[in-house]
Amino acid sequence: MLLTEDESEPYMAWELYESKGRNWLTSGWSLDVVTTSERGGIGVAKDLYKSDSMAVDLGAYVTQDYEDLFQGNIDPKFGMGLSVSF
Repeated sequence: MLLTEDESEPYMAWELYESKGRNWLTSGWSLDVVTTSERGGIGVAKDLYKSDSMAVDLGAYVTQDYEDLFQGNIDPKFGMGLSVSF
């Protein structure tokens, strides 16, 4: 779920880059592009847990409403995303 200041909604994320550090703290950071039915944005996420059968990520994103963007209005919102995948 992507949580912004006034709503929460399902989202999809694509990793553009993921760090490959030597330990938990330095590995698993990624630069992500996110989208919902009404918003799109970019942000940073961290793998909190990752195994062969499950992954949990937490991210911070800056998103923009598509309709406002196409009308030339820039009104970015800060959002937090939590993703659990199996």
